[in-house]
Amino acid sequence: MSKILKSIIGQGWFYLFIYNAAYIFKAKFIVAPNLKRLFKKSISTKIIDESKPLIVVPILEMNHHMNFHVLGIAKAFSIRGFDVLVIVCDEYLPACEIKSCRTPPNSNPCFKCNTNRKYLLNLFGLKTLTLSSIFSSIENPVEYGKKVIKDYGLDQSVINRTIEDSVTRHFYGAEDSFPEKYVLKTKQKHVDTAFMSLALGRLLLEDYSPSICLNIMSSYSAWGPICYFFESVGVAPIMMSQTQFDIKSVRFNNPDLFRHKRTYQRFLSARGNYYLKDTERKALLNFMNIRKSGNDPFLKKWYYFKDAVDTKLAINKYKKNVYLFTNVPWDVGLNEFAGPFEGVIDWVYQTIEYFKDNKEIDIWIKPHPEEVLSASNSMKSVSDFVREKYPLLPSNIHIIEPTLGINTYNLFQYIDVGVILTGTLGLEMALDGIPVVSAGINPSYGLGLLSEP
Repeated sequence: MSKILKSIIGQGWFYLFIYNAAYIFKAKFIVAPNLKRLFKKSISTKIIDESKPLIVVPILEMNHHMNFHVLGIAKAFSIRGFDVLVIVCDEYLPACEIKSCRTPPNSNPCFKCNTNRKYLLNLFGLKTLTLSSIFSSIENPVEYGKKVIKDYGLDQSVINRTIEDSVTRHFYGAEDSFPEKYVLKTKQKHVDTAFMSLALGRLLLEDYSPSICLNIMSSYSAWGPICYFFESVGVAPIMMSQTQFDIKSVRFNNPDLFRHKRTYQRFLSARGNYYLKDTERKALLNFMNIRKSGNDPFLKKWYYFKDAVDTKLAINKYKKNVYLFTNVPWDVGLNEFAGPFEGVIDWVYQTIEYFKDNKEIDIWIKPHPEEVLSASNSMKSVSDFVREKYPLLPSNIHIIEPTLGINTYNLFQYIDVGVILTGTLGLEMALDGIPVVSAGINPSYGLGLLSEP
């Protein structure tokens, strides 16, 4: 609806007035009454008898809908007798994921957070603190946060990587296309935010001694440092996130799939190490067939694959055809798992340099369709980076533009070797018998399914 409205009246003050009024109406008269009715229902609970740890929920922003899922889980803990403490930002942080280069200059980036905090947060009945109240007794939260690194022996490079990720996210991968002064100013805001995040973690630890940190984010300058700090002192993380495989599902602690094999080992142990049953095998094959056909709800939502596209790409069957399936370069927390590379672009550049003009190998680069087809598309895509660095592509380097809408799975028949950085597509190719090289750390890392040099 907002896109239609923009196309009619533009994105000036009149659009913002209508949009804000509609958003307040929705929050106050549609969402809030539904939440009230939900919490009035009688809920059967099982009270946990053992000692109940404090659960801290540093959601900070209330813009993303997933935060309401987190608050729902927090409410469930509270009903069962756990102590829950929710932390929200009240326009305190100088930078966050919500503020970006796409924020209209005449708008308030904190509007949605403020509206949801005003009309919806209290309905959950959870103890809540604002950042301004927490930091009220500290003269300089940034300097306070800097001391945390030294006092707790934290790795400064982890914080630096979080800041760089945040800047890249702010510009959707195109920071080199903006004035240097603007980029440096933005980076400084994220530096300050990162140290405030560390300061917040220390204050919460010293004043409340939480045992669990429940959240949807563990990346970027607002959340990355506090999550890193909490894990370093033994506060257990519970991270909720969406899954690209089912728009109606959520998953917990997804980064653990990249960091170790324990999740998979628990899965095997829980099922007695049995092979897949026939029903499970059929369900898996049905799931894969739906994705390959392009009928997956998520793929259809963003129209990633067009209905009828000629996939003839002048493939030379007498050469080895190696396909690189790249991630969105500014994606959340990606660089943590980029292995020996600085990130997606560095991986692509180094691959091109190593294989360019090879007479026996053709390299096919397929950028992620989300770069151009999603609501948050890249301002500078992998394709843009490559063509900028190589105005005349080497003879054996090819780019399959995402705008073509070519179904990724239709390419499987042409692949001699598939290469991914961190993506789950590597597992899907391996399931089809395609040799796969994982250049970074993937969700099945260390299980012997992919080649992981």
